[in-house]
Amino acid sequence: MNFMLLPFVLDTTTGFMQKADTKTTMLFFLGILLIVLVSVFFSKMQHSKNLKNVKGKEYKTFKAILSEKGFSQEEVEFLYKYYDIMPFTSPFLLISKKSNLESFINKILNQILSNQNYDAVETREKDKNLAYKILNRLDFIFSKTPPLSSTRSIPVGKKVRLYIKEYGYFYTEVILNVEGGIVVTKPKRDDIKNWKKPVTIYFFLEDDAGYSFNSFIEDEVSEDHLQGLFITHSDLLKRYQKRAYKRKEAQFYITYSFAYYQPARDGSTKKLKIDPTEYDRNIIDISAGGCSFESLKEGRANQLLKMSIYINRNTINSISKVIRVLKRGKKFVYHTKFLKIRPHDQNTIYEYIFKSKSRTV
Repeated sequence: MNFMLLPFVLDTTTGFMQKADTKTTMLFFLGILLIVLVSVFFSKMQHSKNLKNVKGKEYKTFKAILSEKGFSQEEVEFLYKYYDIMPFTSPFLLISKKSNLESFINKILNQILSNQNYDAVETREKDKNLAYKILNRLDFIFSKTPPLSSTRSIPVGKKVRLYIKEYGYFYTEVILNVEGGIVVTKPKRDDIKNWKKPVTIYFFLEDDAGYSFNSFIEDEVSEDHLQGLFITHSDLLKRYQKRAYKRKEAQFYITYSFAYYQPARDGSTKKLKIDPTEYDRNIIDISAGGCSFESLKEGRANQLLKMSIYINRNTINSISKVIRVLKRGKKFVYHTKFLKIRPHDQNTIYEYIFKSKSRTV
């Protein structure tokens, strides 16, 4: 044994140093161990604090960059969860190109699929769903068309929709754009005597996006060559994705039944009732938000449908709303929107949309 490692004590009788007994030796080494453990603890605390500060700065930078690009708080927090697998050295590089973000999100999807630590399948499907929703928005986020910044740039002839709280919605058209504002055609409503109201305007621009803005109807224009409503300009335009979901042509088998809500006897709740008659057709296109199909059965807008779509070996169930029905020869084309659909079923559609080679419509 190396005696240099053992503690020594002073013998008061002889005045010489001698090796300590076993008990003293054990106490000595326990003291050293305690000092070492305390030192390691405080070292780790300091490292954790420094790491937390670094992570905090990372997140603030990440959030600022992605928020400026148009990502929501939920999307930013979701993407930051996977910061460690981001294949780029900075968030600036991540958002510099659409393909960079696509690569990152595909890595996230692969990570979700390979992760066995999810508490529930439902949580996994919700994470996949959010990843696909971000992937779905990339064309809009990286649109090369400069966004409209003022109503002064709205072209004459543009179809717009007005919303006046007291009167509802009206479809009209821009017939003049001058320094002070725009003039739109006056809706044919003889019962309305006062048009000077706050108004919200909605419109779309080709190859760009949808826009809305709030303004005020300042006056009615009533001249021989011009009849309309004068609306003041605004520089506060809200821009949103024109088509919420990518859509692809498809030929999947579908069964559907008409549905309706029946009030309960006490009038407090409504119960969805399904008509027992079932129809079957093939859809003509699909998105994660709805589908279109042809039918010999005439329908109308706002009807509810209970639908089952058979995509390869998967059955997609949903409650859908008919947005519009168009007559095409002897057939009727239904355009529908999913009102209730499970994240898992929606993810199955997303996987078809992004992995299929069929043409986007």
